Amino acid sequence: IFLFFYDDSSNFEIPKEGTFYGRKRNEEELSFIILGDWGMNSKIQALVSKQLIKKAREIKAQFIISVGDNFYSYGVNSVYSPLFYSVFESVFRDPLDKEFEHLPWYLTYGNHDCRGNKRAQTSYSKKSKRWNFPSPYYSFEKQFGADLQNRIDFLMLDTCPLVCPDINDISFEEVSTYNKYIECEILNYAVLPYETDRFITESELRDIYQENSIERREELQYINNTLHRQTKSNDNVFTLSFGHHAIHSASIVHGPMELLESDLNPLFKKYKVDAYFTGHDHSLQHIYSDSIHHFTSGGGAYMTGFLSLHWINQSYPNLEFGKTTFGFITATATSKSLYLNFIDYRG
Repeated sequence: IFLFFYDDSSNFEIPKEGTFYGRKRNEEELSFIILGDWGMNSKIQALVSKQLIKKAREIKAQFIISVGDNFYSYGVNSVYSPLFYSVFESVFRDPLDKEFEHLPWYLTYGNHDCRGNKRAQTSYSKKSKRWNFPSPYYSFEKQFGADLQNRIDFLMLDTCPLVCPDINDISFEEVSTYNKYIECEILNYAVLPYETDRFITESELRDIYQENSIERREELQYINNTLHRQTKSNDNVFTLSFGHHAIHSASIVHGPMELLESDLNPLFKKYKVDAYFTGHDHSLQHIYSDSIHHFTSGGGAYMTGFLSLHWINQSYPNLEFGKTTFGFITATATSKSLYLNFIDYRG
């Protein structure tokens, strides 16, 4: 097995956070990139990576955010998985652009990641200095502008537990028979994640459902507490959240997640979250609903003979933009606005 860990040893002086591509932390702009569904070594991934590196230079990006599906199709089995090299380290690099090779990434899980060893991805943060994934869900802030008076709050979610119902609301017997919960991965894959190929027993599945329900409650409480703490103040410009599954999506493949609309959307409305970025549907979308901007950036790499891209229902309510293509989103924040561009694999 070939093992690879990112090596920072060189004469290149790594820029400090907020100073990549000649930026200064007190500049009036902060730029970053949002990419999803990129974890497949494909021709499309190579094309998307090429354009992403190019755009990072152009907008002077300071970091990259992944909205999940970092590794198809069953995540990784351990922190030593060669996929960290073949799908990430060897692809998102440019020998002529040393700054990009040190640009920080902040990551979330996708449904394909949740099929594998989730802890391996968070543990890889200790192996790669640009891989920032401290826990399944977390938050951070970025400051910019004169005297660093502008702040953006980032809330990173693990939506895998959230698209499953709570066992206190829907019994195990009920949830096992409803097709409406097809997005709940733990109920639809009859093998134990990354441990064995044997079929899972009903007793084990029931225990997993119970554990997932506890995780779900804990995360929803964390989201409420974090958004309450991040309530807008004078120095807060935006509150942005990132996850894999969408509250609103015009795709005819996955589309909107009912449980996120009932449980997550009210919290976003209560605390005035400005935008929610997701992947899952392999397309680029913008939907504006209930004073919240919903963006889909799910065109990072997935390329097979079936359902490589997910077609869009152009009559979906409040759809501002929708295109079935590969690509990503660039974002530049100022003290008053957040400018976003959809970039396809051709640039």
